[in-house]
Parts: sequence; C-alpha cells; structure tokens
Amino acid sequence: MRIVNVFSAVMVALIASATVSMAQSAGVVGKKYESYTPSTCVGVSNTFCYATFPANPSTSVIEINLVSCSALSDGLPFRFSVQIVNSLGTVFKTRYLGITNSVAYAGGNSFFTTVNEPTSLLLGINRIPRILVEANGVVYSLNCSVSGTTVP
Repeated sequence: MRIVNVFSAVMVALIASATVSMAQSAGVVGKKYESYTPSTCVGVSNTFCYATFPANPSTSVIEINLVSCSALSDGLPFRFSVQIVNSLGTVFKTRYLGITNSVAYAGGNSFFTTVNEPTSLLLGINRIPRILVEANGVVYSLNCSVSGTTVP
C-alpha cells in the first residue's frame, strides 16, 4: 500500500513538473512572456544575421518591453533592430535598438557586442519577433532574449 502511495505522489509530481515545463517553453507563464533564441549565422560573407523567435504562443497581444542580445562578429556592428514579422517574413514593425557595449578581442579584429534595451512594441497573435544585427564584417553568432507582458 505504501508503494502505491509513493508511486502516486511521484507521478503527480512528474505530471505537475511536465505541465510547468510545457508552459515555460511556450513563452507565456501567467501574464509574463519570455523567449530566448540562439542563432548561428551561416556563410562567410554574411554582414547581417537574424535571430527569429517562435510565434506569439498566447491568445493575447504581448507588449515586448526588453530586448537583450549578444553578437560575435569580425566587423563592428552598427545596427540592431527588433522586427515584428509574419510567417512569410513580411515586416510589420521595426524598432532600432541602441548598442550597449562593443568590445574588441583577438587583436582587435573581432567584436563581442551586447544590447540590453527597454522598448515598447506590441506583438500580435501569431506574429513573430525577430532581431536583426548588421555589421561592417562577418557576423558569426547572435543570441537574444525578449521579455514582456500580455495585454488584456
């Protein structure tokens, strides 16, 4: 009988943690939204790179209020922007972000750049947030997170 009780308790805990895990991977927990995406930029001559997030998983509009990114590139990045696109890549909104810090390394030829920018951008249902970085050289990687809240 004790084994049945222990087994039941373990199963309830596993189901509860799986439910919480699925909710967190969906991006919206309660009224809070958060998503992270790494992007390896391909090609030897790409002077730009996109970090594309999953579509808005909510049935509500989300206000994105913080964008944080880091990028590795061979040339100094000169522009970061957050875009709202549809599944075909059509851009509906663009907001340009200030570059927080850019540090040269490896003899000054490569740059590690960060962005941590408060913003106010509405993300509609089934719309996709996308970050674009453009540089004066090859962009190798772009890792970004966005966070916000649902709008009633």
